[in-house]
Parts: sequence; structure tokens; C-alpha cells
Amino acid sequence: MKLKNYLLKFSLYASVALIGACGVNYVSNKNLEDFISSNENSIETKVIYGEDNRKDLYSVNNDRAKKFEASVVGLTRKSRVVKKSNGNYTVLVNSYGKERQLCKSERFYDQKMTTHCSGVLINKNTILTAGHCIPDLKKCKDTTFVFGLTKHKKNQNINYSDVPANNVYQCKGVVYTVAELGGLDFAVVTLDRNVKNRKGLSYRQFGQPKKGDDLFMIGKPSGLPTKVTEAGKLHSLSLSILRTDLDAYGANSGSPIFNTKTGDIEGILIRGALDFVYDRNENCFRSHVCDYVKKDTQCTGEEATRISKVLPYLPTRLNLFEESPGIDIPDSPADGIYSSLTIESDTNYSEIFVHIDIEHTWTGDLTVSLTSPSGDSITLVDNSGSAGDNLKVTLGNDKELQQELIRLAESGLVGNWKLKVSDGFSRDVGVLNRWALELK
Repeated sequence: MKLKNYLLKFSLYASVALIGACGVNYVSNKNLEDFISSNENSIETKVIYGEDNRKDLYSVNNDRAKKFEASVVGLTRKSRVVKKSNGNYTVLVNSYGKERQLCKSERFYDQKMTTHCSGVLINKNTILTAGHCIPDLKKCKDTTFVFGLTKHKKNQNINYSDVPANNVYQCKGVVYTVAELGGLDFAVVTLDRNVKNRKGLSYRQFGQPKKGDDLFMIGKPSGLPTKVTEAGKLHSLSLSILRTDLDAYGANSGSPIFNTKTGDIEGILIRGALDFVYDRNENCFRSHVCDYVKKDTQCTGEEATRISKVLPYLPTRLNLFEESPGIDIPDSPADGIYSSLTIESDTNYSEIFVHIDIEHTWTGDLTVSLTSPSGDSITLVDNSGSAGDNLKVTLGNDKELQQELIRLAESGLVGNWKLKVSDGFSRDVGVLNRWALELK
């Protein structure tokens, strides 16, 4: 059941009304009303699927997630962040368990709520979030972006009364925002200054994810300290939307969803199913748990805007060297085609990836190789004669191939890199649309 809090202001969080087994139950909470009503365009409902996989950072083993956390930001109303005489900030908090009238067995009951949406740093001063979080410039100017607020140790007490100035940023402008009911939903925002000591995260630019791909998410469920949610799957995808079973709550809107294999952002969380259900026996609210994902039910899955729809509005990625030759690939027994790109200066990197976008009616016919400026070559794709339409992939996630790419670059990055594509079998033909080298 797709629900939006700004359409159900009095039925979910503010003066909470939730559908239970026997009807509608109301719980009044003035503090929570004020908190939610001030952000009614921002908070949407989400849900737990199977086991609750939300984790504080100190209990996460995923090295990528631990590294990426620093680039995830919480959005809160400007009036809730107060500047101090020492230049740092106090961030106002709300009690999660008490003010949501949750059952005491609920996870994170004693933690604090601070933010109403999540977002991610894309480059030095650009944030990607949900469009309903930042529907216009006025809302953006009334929003403060706060990094950190994360539990790095189990017994850590986050100091909300003295948040470093380098963690707090204001809105400078809106590059683009859209929030369609049931459709596209994203916003690209520029901050008032460059973010210090945090890196913009990479996102998919070539190809597309596949049903069944493993996913993880980082964000601020219910406005809590940063949580990493793992063990998600991609259940379905359309041209604009991904549907997943990631565990998410209100205020996760705008959270980046990552491909576990590649580490690239696949989408931005925007909506999902109901968060809490009322326990009549205990007179409190419990997390809504689903054992399945099925569209048009109360366990609809969590939806995300695909990153492919955001790409035209994002800044050019650094260390991405791309060519779009649009060259026809001749059929066998022709020798094949070459496309070159030039890297003009050295740069620091620890990983190399090759992005390929080829249209072909039988990709098993193809052999693809890469030659470095020094003349050394490796094979990226070796034809097997197997079936498959189109080759739109990122290569380098395999450990063995990554090692080969690193060795290929050891003699130097600067110069012309050549991609060769040849067709080893007859009848099927195609086109090399785009390819790129990315240094991370």
C-alpha cells in the first residue's frame, strides 16, 4: 500500500492513526505532531522485510558501507540547528521510543530523532536526495544538512549539543527537483560551501542492475543516527523505479541504495509500505513486518528512483574518461574496430573499472580487449558463442580482472588507451555506443 505522510498527516505520525486488526486507533502526541507537521512533505512510510537488518555503524562488517557512511547526510529544519558562540552547533532532538509511543522491545528505542530525510554527497558540494524532501528552493533554504550523527562505538553517546561546524551546511541552490505521485522523485542540491573531509560517492553510469542483485542502503531511518541496511535484493525495475526489500522507515527518504557488488549508487529511496502497527494488548506501536514483497499489498516493497533518471542533473564525475564513438561492429571475419581515449595527466587511484555500452544481437560473438599507452593488452570479454542481447556492463569488480587492470596501468596512465571489439561469428552485428575508464 503506497502511503505518503503529507497525504496522511493525522494517520501515521502526527496524532498517530494506524489501521489495526479491528479498526483505527489514535494516539495523541503534541511534541511529535510539531516535529512531523513541520516536515509533512518529507517523511514517507517504509517497513521491515523479514529480519530487521538495520545496523549502527559499529556493528557493520561491510568495508564499503563503513567508508561510505561519512558521505551520507541528514536533512533537518533550519530552526532545529542552533549556532553556538564557539562556532559549532546544537541539534535539537526528539526521543524515538517515547515520542513514537513504541513498545519498549523496539530496536533503538532509546536513541534520538534529529532529521526528517536523508541524502548523499555526490561531489564536493552537491547533495542528491528525494524530491519530496526538497520540493522547491524555499524548502531548501529552510533545510540544514548535517553529516555525522553516527554511532561509531557501541557505548558512544552522540554529542548533539556540540556538533562540529564542518558537519553542518546550508542550501545554496536547487539544480533540479521533481516529486511525482507514484513516479519520479529526486532532488539535486548545491550546498553553501565545499564539504570538508568527505568524498562524493560514485554511481552507476553504464548498463543497468538486474533482478536479484544484492543491495545495501545507508540513511537515517526515523531520523535516528545513521544506519546501514544490508541483505537487500532488487525485486523489480522499470525505466524509472527500483523495487527492493530493504528495511526502511520514514526519514530514509533520500537514502542512497548501493549495488553490493560494484559499490555504485543504484537509486535513491523514495517511498514504501507502512512503518508501524498498533499492539492493542501492549498499548504501543510495533514495527510492521512483512515476509514477502508484492505490489499493491500492504507489503509492496520499497521504491527508489533509478540513478539513470538523475544522471543528466549530476556534475561530471572526476576521473571518468569516456568516449562515445558510435562505431558499427563488422561481422566475422572482419578484424574488428578500435576506439581510443586519452588520459592527459596522472591521478591517484586504487581501482580501475571499464564501462562498456555495446548493442549487439548475440553478445557471445564478441571479444573485447584493452591496450594501455605502453602497448600492453588484456582481454576483457572472450567470446563463448553463448546467447545474450547487448553488452552494457562495468568490468573490474572481479578480483582477478581488477588485478590485471592494475598491472596494465603500472607502466603509466598518461597517453592513449585503446578498446578493440571484434565479432568472431557470422550473422549478428552491433554498435559500440560508449565506453569509459574510471579511476577510483
